[in-house]
Amino acid sequence: MLSEVLQIFEQSTLARFILGALFLVFLGRVFLGLTRKSGKTIFAILSVALIILFLRSPLAQIIFTLLLVPLGYWLRKKRVRANEVYEVAIVRMEGGGIKRGLAAAEAGILLGKPFNITLTVAILGMLHKRILKQVADSPLSVEVEHSLQTRRKAATSEVRADLRRRAAQNLKVAIHPFEELFLELLEQEGPKSIFEVDFGIVMRPFVQSVVTRLGGFGLEESRDYYAQIIKRAPLEARSEGELIKDRERVFDHNFGLILLGSDFDKYLDDGAYSYHPAWLRSTDGERIELSGGLTFAQWASEIMVGMKTAMPEKLYEFETIFEGDSISTSLMEGILKATYFG
Repeated sequence: MLSEVLQIFEQSTLARFILGALFLVFLGRVFLGLTRKSGKTIFAILSVALIILFLRSPLAQIIFTLLLVPLGYWLRKKRVRANEVYEVAIVRMEGGGIKRGLAAAEAGILLGKPFNITLTVAILGMLHKRILKQVADSPLSVEVEHSLQTRRKAATSEVRADLRRRAAQNLKVAIHPFEELFLELLEQEGPKSIFEVDFGIVMRPFVQSVVTRLGGFGLEESRDYYAQIIKRAPLEARSEGELIKDRERVFDHNFGLILLGSDFDKYLDDGAYSYHPAWLRSTDGERIELSGGLTFAQWASEIMVGMKTAMPEKLYEFETIFEGDSISTSLMEGILKATYFG
């Protein structure tokens, strides 16, 4: 029986060619997987040697093919086990290292900045990215950029968020997950003064998202890191103490971080120079003046004060969010305590 099958296989040139081609493809995946995509020259030499062997011995071709199947299966299982071990190690790592990549508003939560400041930075940051539009400046009223308005296009927040991210690509900006919370709320509220919007509904998940992102990193190390970045941000616009000519670009790049500084006004208003953010500049560079002749720094300061008086008291009445997770609960309580007394 075996000899008859072997004889049929030996006489079928097409079958030998197809099996040989499949063997080499599979062998390539196994070999390069084991060598981590190195040893390509060795694989080429081995392939030539095996082709010669298969041409001379159909039995060797069948044996090598049968041996390759369990080898490939073993390699696949090895990879799965390695990935599982690696992921568990990340999840269980407790406090160590700096969490980089936080947006300015997220850094405000981490540093325990008062909510009115963090909210102002978040809203002005979205205006700066042009995912929000300014409807009026006194009092500040905003609406979601028209191309990002999705409430009539999808029924669920998840689908709406996906539509917004796609539309944001045309604006050449990225929408942070926490910004989705604000866009969802502000689109629902429609154009109105930000002092009339109850931001309490988004602050809980906003703080929770920051805590989640900080999981596995050192809280104090990360705080020191962002405190230094905020301190350095406005100084990048100076050279030997003097403002550089390209300071507007520097302020644009460090926009949110500069606003988190307690003395941002002295950097944005410096003698004859007064900074205007991107959305208050026309395409030809002309400035759009604010009501009352205020500079941007003065206007932003007033918004921060106004947000403090408009902030609902319940914003500070957070309950434990992470039941059973002592590390996250401790982190949450630390952030909220610092924020309340900040």
